[in-house]
Amino acid sequence: MKSNISLSIVVVNFNTCELLRQCLKSILTRLEIRDVEIVVVDNHSDDDSIRMVRNNFPEIKIIANETNNGYSKATNQAIQISSGKYILVLNADTIMKPGAIQALYSYMERNPGCGIAGPKLLYPNGDLQYSCRTFQTIKTTLFRRTILGRIFPRSKALRDHLMLDWDHGSDREVDWLQGSAFMIRRSAIDQVGFMDERYFLYFEDVDLCHRMKNADWKVCYVPEAEILHYYKRGSYGNPLFNPDLLVHLMSMFRYYDKWNKMLYISKKCMRILKFPALIFLDFLGIWIAFWIAFHIRESIGTIGAKPLYPLAIYYKLLAVFSAVSLSIYYFIGLYETRGNQAWVDRLFSIAKGTLISCSIIVLLHFFSKGYESGLPYSRIVLVFFVVTTIFVIFLLHQSIFLISRLLWRYGLNLRRCLIVGTDQMTSRIEKVLSNKREVGYDLVGFVSLPYETENPWNLNFISHIDQLDQVCLKERIQEVIFVNTDQHFESIVLPLAKLRKNLISARIISNNFESAVLDTKIKDFFGFPALEFNCRSFYYAALCLKRFTDIFVALLCLIILSPLIFFICFLLRCENGRVFFVQQRVGKCGKKFHMYKFRSMVNNAETVNYELEEIISQGPIFKVRNDPRVTPIGKILRKYNLDEIPQFFNVLKGEMSVIGPRPPLPKEVSMYDQWHKARLEIKPGITGLWQIDKERKWRFDEMARLDIYYILNWSLLLDLKILLCTPGAMLRGANTQQ
Repeated sequence: MKSNISLSIVVVNFNTCELLRQCLKSILTRLEIRDVEIVVVDNHSDDDSIRMVRNNFPEIKIIANETNNGYSKATNQAIQISSGKYILVLNADTIMKPGAIQALYSYMERNPGCGIAGPKLLYPNGDLQYSCRTFQTIKTTLFRRTILGRIFPRSKALRDHLMLDWDHGSDREVDWLQGSAFMIRRSAIDQVGFMDERYFLYFEDVDLCHRMKNADWKVCYVPEAEILHYYKRGSYGNPLFNPDLLVHLMSMFRYYDKWNKMLYISKKCMRILKFPALIFLDFLGIWIAFWIAFHIRESIGTIGAKPLYPLAIYYKLLAVFSAVSLSIYYFIGLYETRGNQAWVDRLFSIAKGTLISCSIIVLLHFFSKGYESGLPYSRIVLVFFVVTTIFVIFLLHQSIFLISRLLWRYGLNLRRCLIVGTDQMTSRIEKVLSNKREVGYDLVGFVSLPYETENPWNLNFISHIDQLDQVCLKERIQEVIFVNTDQHFESIVLPLAKLRKNLISARIISNNFESAVLDTKIKDFFGFPALEFNCRSFYYAALCLKRFTDIFVALLCLIILSPLIFFICFLLRCENGRVFFVQQRVGKCGKKFHMYKFRSMVNNAETVNYELEEIISQGPIFKVRNDPRVTPIGKILRKYNLDEIPQFFNVLKGEMSVIGPRPPLPKEVSMYDQWHKARLEIKPGITGLWQIDKERKWRFDEMARLDIYYILNWSLLLDLKILLCTPGAMLRGANTQQ
């Protein structure tokens, strides 16, 4: 970039030759800044715009596009070849008033935190144009684009959006500025990226301002700079289906799809609707396929002496076949998202699942001795049914895939993602996701890892790994891709745990997958092997079910163990000591609570704790072998984990879960490394993965890795597995580690 260029002026033109002439003339006659370059981008005008610029303004650079590339792409073309410290972006229908450019330039110089500065826009008659707004919402859109605006012209929502009640004679920070004229700081545009080229026209300015504010750059209104604007609202006041209106609506849909908070939450939760929706469609498809097969057979008529069996006789078979087929489809992965799967692979998967289902139905009929009374169905109907089922189910899935591809091609319903990593593979993945919109991804940027200061691939870093969760919420991220981060395992563990809690999916792409905690199925991701941590949107529904299960198990155990509980209480009272031991522990998100246990030590055990710790404490866990403070009864309670029974009351209070990482002491948490804190992302539990293996003496890091594995791969089935293994571990008996 040339360091001697102070300002680059970019003018985008389309069939406005005379207005363009006036615009360029006003720039050149009222320019007070040295070292300025001017670039005109013409979007294939069919008037004399290009010849006029070349003949009358030979010193101006011109880009003559062979097609109308849209406003965003044309602006980006000029920005890429420009080299100014600041970039003034103008529509061709603007006229500079004296001192306007200098006022914007001076304001940017005085305010280094300002990323975009916009002038006061005036109509040719001198009236004010309301060119600064608050960010558009669905509510403000309804008032601006429907009859509601005419019914309630003085609506507060509309007035606040247009900033009608604010004095436009003073400068201030705003949400966004109309893109007809504004000045952009080069360093800001380098950080947040160019205009989003998915917006052919309209909303590209809103989107850019949104990204500027997300990156902590200010967007400021500067009334000292006045520019005339021949404002023509091409999408307003014309028939409903005029081209400009359609373009405007498409841009609006893209903007809401990208930034609307409710839509973002809905897209993150899409899987909770997608899975049952696909199941329902396939169920419906199976019944439609049978209806087609039956009527094909009915059209054939009588074959030989066998009449056509009535339709009602097939209902029971059809219900069983539907249940079996949907289960097989699920287990062969038909409902998994595979954007790069070929149609023939999809067809063969459906055919395989359908044929397996048919085989199962035949076997069920055989073993139920139905063969002894003969097959009460038409074999021709069943053959037709298998063929039509394959065809109908394939047609449904292929249609959904093609509709998704069509939406992606038009920049809708894209999956916004971040990439964490800096090596060559990162650059290759960027090319795959950025060059083909049909893959369904919108790559927002890159996140740097600790101790990495070099950027040999010129990646657009927008944050550091420590701020990953905040950036994901700001940028509406749905998926994070970690690339070759094995050496930074301890740095990515806590962000991974937080992503799952926020329903943001993660993929880990690596050359070796050495990390033992990342034990999950490897899948193909556009040619790269990847570990998937898909946060299904029924995660929170499963958490609710987990809570109900916790309450049920806690109540059941307290009732069944009540004789044992009273017996333990009696023994502890006979020792002339307290029955319960209450200790402060750290729970979910660092919240402290009081954990209950049966007393297993002498009454004054805590008073000698620090002396013992000085001698034999290991790591962040206070652990003593052959602890002299433990009573004879306490040894038995600890060996069989009976001292943990009162923690079921913590479960009922909602402070703990039956299954989860053990709750640490506050002093232990103060000694944690950063990655250890991932254990605090969920409720602590009474039992867990490392507790059920009593034969092994776990080191703290190994225990932490198992707890993190549980957090990243949690499911109700994993809980059931741990729960079933816990009684056996208790009966084997061993000294507890916490």
